[in-house]
Amino acid sequence: MADSIRKKILNNVKTTLEGITTAAGYNLTIGSVFQGNAHIFQPKRKYPMALIFAGNQDTDQQASDVARRTLNMAVSARIKNPGDGYDMLEHFLADIQKIMLVDPRRNTLAEDTREVSTHNLVLVDEPEE
Repeated sequence: MADSIRKKILNNVKTTLEGITTAAGYNLTIGSVFQGNAHIFQPKRKYPMALIFAGNQDTDQQASDVARRTLNMAVSARIKNPGDGYDMLEHFLADIQKIMLVDPRRNTLAEDTREVSTHNLVLVDEPEE
């Protein structure tokens, strides 16, 4: 069975976030990217980490055979070191915002990618496994 457009968009976002590296000109190199709560089951998660949570998909029926869908998602940014974490967290957030603008059409799968709000940032103090 072929992946839905929704699944393809979520995969594109994951691949996009995995591109956050200092070699590519970003402030940080991302350690791990997971969709949903998959990180709980991963013994080798690394920080900084991004978690992608798919939310509701709203549909606006525009004509009998045309529908516009809006996929809502959240990206939770997590870092490990709370000591200097606030600056690191701000850099990580800036990197996420910057890389998501590289291809707002998600490889022609979407009309646009828009940031609605910034929240759900978590400082994590747990050992890497």
